Amino acid sequence: MNITRENIDKLNAVVKVDIEKKDYSEKVEKILSDYRKT
Repeated sequence: MNITRENIDKLNAVVKVDIEKKDYSEKVEKILSDYRKT
């Protein structure tokens, strides 16, 4: 996961969050396998 902040001015900023598959795939697969069991 990569988080960047770009300040536009003193009151405003842009926050970008880059999420890769490896960041969430393990939890998603575990939850899906739990759903399949029930």
